[in-house]
Amino acid sequence: MTPGWVRAYACAEGWLAGATCAPAMVGADAAITGGEILCPEEVYVELERQEGDTLLAWVRDRRDALIAPLTEDIQGHVGTIGAAFPPFVARLADPWVIGLAMSNGLTVVTQERRPGSPDSPTIPRVCDHFNVPYINTFEFMRREGWTF
Repeated sequence: MTPGWVRAYACAEGWLAGATCAPAMVGADAAITGGEILCPEEVYVELERQEGDTLLAWVRDRRDALIAPLTEDIQGHVGTIGAAFPPFVARLADPWVIGLAMSNGLTVVTQERRPGSPDSPTIPRVCDHFNVPYINTFEFMRREGWTF
């Protein structure tokens, strides 16, 4: 099980703080080092636009293991996503997360819920369309066996 990546579960963001978060951070670091958690370069670029964000510092410290290189295959999948859901490609990193998952047989982790609409598709709607598995953050942590 190798999920995509979303910002919502990172303790650096503040919704889980201090020692309570330590087991998840150790689990996240191990999963990143083991290649189980990846995210596309576009996630990093999106975070850089929010300079000063503590999550950016956390990701920057793990960049070499966390950020997947952009490939022609990923670009092709993003093009396919854009053809099916033109408004979705304006969502910065989201289509690239799904493109990375499509390219590498990964599972996307998201807190978005379906269904969205054709004019405003959600990650789950796009994943369903392309048969890309997705789970929410809490299911991801349960599957990884992280406890607090």
